[in-house]
Amino acid sequence: MALYPNTLFHFTTKEGFLGILENNFRLSYALEKIRGPHTEKVIAIPMVSFCDLRLSELSRHIQSYGRYGIGLSKDWAERQKLNPVFYVNPDAQVVGDAMWAIDKLNQAGLAKGREGEASEQLKLQGSVMNILRFMKNYEGDLVREGKVKEQRFRFANEREWRFVPDVFHAEVLPFVRVTGDGTWNSEIKAKCNKLVAHLPLKFDPDDIKYLVVEQDEERLPLLPYLSAVTGKNYSEDEIKRLSTRILTSEQIETDM
Repeated sequence: MALYPNTLFHFTTKEGFLGILENNFRLSYALEKIRGPHTEKVIAIPMVSFCDLRLSELSRHIQSYGRYGIGLSKDWAERQKLNPVFYVNPDAQVVGDAMWAIDKLNQAGLAKGREGEASEQLKLQGSVMNILRFMKNYEGDLVREGKVKEQRFRFANEREWRFVPDVFHAEVLPFVRVTGDGTWNSEIKAKCNKLVAHLPLKFDPDDIKYLVVEQDEERLPLLPYLSAVTGKNYSEDEIKRLSTRILTSEQIETDM
């Protein structure tokens, strides 16, 4: 048996789950604190994140992120250009090197001169910044809704995959530096999320491997909901297929 499954899961609230089924995933800026040997950066990254976990490993993840989820095929993830994050030790030199390079590029700005030279400098700057968007500390505080839910949470256990928009996408900030005490100003967050509201991460019904609801009595009501949504146009055959792939959080926590 391979270590990694063929499904990526995303867990959320009930409202978020139903919204995804109707209108695809919506990008939002999520806070990421990256600690290095001598400094730390708090940045907000536009993303949708998933975990690369087997059904038998999902119990703790559900408790941390939500009791409603959708499992999508790895083939879908590869077509959509998702990528695993790489977990870093805050004392490792590679983290310090990445932060140093980003700071130097920011200070230098775009190279002056011919247009081609500026384009090359911009490409270099964006490419290095993109690396930062896939870095994550091996462990740290798990913060949910602005509160520390668990200290020394081992993020590497989640085996996260991440979707981020093109670093050179027009009108989209590749990330936002958060200064001061490292908390997100709600007004700034709303403005940033509005910038990526038109960039859904799409999937088709055939890409769905599992649907997860909280309780058994929610299985049957989910089927007429799928029939009624207009954003995805689930066919009768697709709904029949999905009806066999509905699990519950209770089932995962007690039987797997």
